[in-house]
Amino acid sequence: MTSETTTDAQPSGHAVPPFGPQSGLDTVTRAHLLVALGFLAVSTFLAVLAVAQLVLPELFEGVAQLSYGRLFPTATNLFIYGWLTLGMLGAVHFALPRMAGGSLRRPGAAGAALALIASGVAAGAAAVALGNGEGRHYLEAPLWTDAIVVTGLVLAAWSAASTLRTAPNEELGPVHWYLGAAPLWLLLTFIAGNIPGIAGVNSAIQTAFFEAALIGLWLAAAGVGIVYYLVPSLTGSPPGRPTQLSIIGFWSLAFVWALSGAARLTYTPAPDWLETMGVVFAIALLLPVAVIFTDVLALMRGKWELVTDRVALRFMVAGAALFAFAAVLNVIGSLRSVSAVVGYTHWSGAFEYAALYGASSFWLIAFVYHAAPQFRPGSVPARKGHLHYRLSTAGLFLTIGAMLAAGMQQGLTWIASANSRIPSVGQDFRSSVEGVEWLMWVRLAGVALYVAGQLWFVVSVVLAHAPTPAPSPANDADSEPGGDGSTDFARPLTLRRLRTAAVGLFATAAILGWIMPSFDSAGSNATLLADTYRTYPEGGAVAAGRQVYIQEGCWFCHTQDVRTIVTDVGLGAASVPGDYANEVPALLGLQRIGPDLMHTAARPRLDVRDTITDPRSRRSWSTMPSYSYLSEGDVAALLSYIATLQDISAPAPD
Repeated sequence: MTSETTTDAQPSGHAVPPFGPQSGLDTVTRAHLLVALGFLAVSTFLAVLAVAQLVLPELFEGVAQLSYGRLFPTATNLFIYGWLTLGMLGAVHFALPRMAGGSLRRPGAAGAALALIASGVAAGAAAVALGNGEGRHYLEAPLWTDAIVVTGLVLAAWSAASTLRTAPNEELGPVHWYLGAAPLWLLLTFIAGNIPGIAGVNSAIQTAFFEAALIGLWLAAAGVGIVYYLVPSLTGSPPGRPTQLSIIGFWSLAFVWALSGAARLTYTPAPDWLETMGVVFAIALLLPVAVIFTDVLALMRGKWELVTDRVALRFMVAGAALFAFAAVLNVIGSLRSVSAVVGYTHWSGAFEYAALYGASSFWLIAFVYHAAPQFRPGSVPARKGHLHYRLSTAGLFLTIGAMLAAGMQQGLTWIASANSRIPSVGQDFRSSVEGVEWLMWVRLAGVALYVAGQLWFVVSVVLAHAPTPAPSPANDADSEPGGDGSTDFARPLTLRRLRTAAVGLFATAAILGWIMPSFDSAGSNATLLADTYRTYPEGGAVAAGRQVYIQEGCWFCHTQDVRTIVTDVGLGAASVPGDYANEVPALLGLQRIGPDLMHTAARPRLDVRDTITDPRSRRSWSTMPSYSYLSEGDVAALLSYIATLQDISAPAPD
């Protein structure tokens, strides 16, 4: 285990001085990883509490901050922005100086970035838990906390760019490309996603673009950069040099992934041409994934025997497999025939587990195993690392498998109900809940195993014992250029070209995948339904009720989107873009853990107050949490908002 975590292969031609525990480089990286590990422990613990409520909805009854609609986004934001983002920024500050043959530039800016991002993420998560969410996936934190994070991202990108500038242009390779461009892409993505005031379906398009860019241009790009750094460092292979495959993989990943985000809008009120473009680019995403996968396999040639006994390599390879699996899931789920069955089901969450909790997290874990012993007095014993690997992979296997199976069963149940002319609402939604209950228990078991593995990992790293000397793997860093299959380019990818092209590709993706669709006039012209019912005068009860709906995360479990497919027969008139013209943001929703609410006020009258405060008094099978902690004023406001969820052909509520 020690050998896997103590060797860094450097680019040929550079004699890089060792960085001791007191150097600015390792001090910054150490701080990033320690804070990130803290976020990992907290976020995964909260995640298992959230998942538990899908089978035990009364678990935290009466505790507002622990209700599913607040706990789920809190855990997710802490995991993405606390663990993954801070950890990967630590990897950037660790790898780039070593690959550039110098030292970390602007260490003060990097340290300030850590403080700002960590405080902004923590404040944003606390605000969501306290009921101040924004109502957009991955963007729930209030704008003022986002401003703190953006300031930190500016400083982090500045430090990374300054460090990269010290590398000779003729020797920029895949590590430089990915880890140099990823912080810039993260900054641009975060700014684009947090532009406020965008209304209607355009807000859903903006969010879809942000989700895809965040995963593809930040987490996947930084993760692949970590892989290109780790392979030679852990195996003794020559450092990665530019090859035709690596060039194709980098630029195609940069261009394709962000544009594939529109695939999540299939059958929504978004423009049809945008949905088609999303499907096309989701399919095209298989190309860069296959190219990168092939290039990494070439780097690992002759080193596969090391995978079985080196934990960092095992996590790295498992992450690569999950990376490819996530891309395949994305393609399958984007196909219109498949989306008609699994759209708005648990299936959609399986992709996020594979991409975020799987590939991105596994790559970062591999980096921690490799880097931690270089700036702390001990390393994790191999037996503890192998236990961590087994718990993590087993947990993800159970979780993803359960969610895929539950999604298929949910979708087929809704279709069967529609074909029998029984809409999947009210009591008729029961079959789709009870039918997947056992799978939700399997999912809980899987998440619990995964969380146990991460807590074990955090404790093991923090309490690591003194390392045992062991031989380092052979290092061929001084082999002749091109000996690893690299290609000499007449015009190397200089830092200026990298920066210009990275910004240009992001701008192109944003124009095609977000800005152009936002000019579609159908989304800005309000329908009669929007002007009659879906108006929210500031200071009124309906606006206050909609805010309660957002703060309690009701949109995580209830959609407001009737699609033109058999699954949604009986739910009311199909949704069109103008129905959401007065909404900021549009609450289309994520999943139908509960029934669709687009026209719920037009359906047979129910005692909605009882449903909110004691959901199992009438439906013992319901997984909806009790909102008994809401004040009378909040309940009254929420009832006012629900009464506006009408069908224009139905009589207005009393």
